[in-house]
Amino acid sequence: HPFDSSKWGRICEFLISEGILNKNQIVEPVEASKDDLLV
Repeated sequence: HPFDSSKWGRICEFLISEGILNKNQIVEPVEASKDDLLV
């Protein structure tokens, strides 16, 4: 959901700026390929 992903992005950036998280602790999703979607 676009709102949730936007909200998560702001929360994530806040936690990084406060030193609670490091960027290397976060896995960013990639778009599924056609092969991933085929059953």
